[in-house]
Amino acid sequence: TEIYTLSLHDALPISVSTAFGVAAAGGPVVLLTGDVALAHDIGGLLAALRLELRLTIVLLNNDGGGIFHFLPVAGETDAFEEHVATPHGLDYAHAAALYGCRLERPKTPTELRTAVEGSIATDATTIIEVRTDRVENLALHRRVAEAALAALRGRYPARTGNSAPSLTSVSASSATGSESRTIPPPAYRCATRPRTKAQ
Repeated sequence: TEIYTLSLHDALPISVSTAFGVAAAGGPVVLLTGDVALAHDIGGLLAALRLELRLTIVLLNNDGGGIFHFLPVAGETDAFEEHVATPHGLDYAHAAALYGCRLERPKTPTELRTAVEGSIATDATTIIEVRTDRVENLALHRRVAEAALAALRGRYPARTGNSAPSLTSVSASSATGSESRTIPPPAYRCATRPRTKAQ
């Protein structure tokens, strides 16, 4: 098994085309991508017809740029949703039909596993669309981060004062009203284990 990754900057315009390039070398290939990235390289799906390549595309569709909810810009309530999160409302069934791809929309983890395994076993390109919610995804990451930090606190007790890892709270609002969200900082820092300087 080989894993290839693209940075956010690189992935947007070429994620699908890159995956088809890897598929051209042989063997089953699974692309895990987001809805905005797929929209930027939607024309890359033409390789499924033109080159008769097969690819399994697991599409995480949260109707926008969910990654930006983790950044301080999420607090810019007057412009964040329209200009940063950029919800698009695209129906990828139309793209699948246009480029001759199969489309599946699993609702459970079991259905997702079955869809991926089934796609790998076929000779067709399949888009497996998993719908998610940007705000719920943020909350899930927050719970996971807090659980990890709690485990670290138990394993590495603070040596001085009450220093302990924490997440940063900011306020944000949406079209449906104001709400309070907890935004993780760009990198989780554990302050309970002092660093040693290189000699």
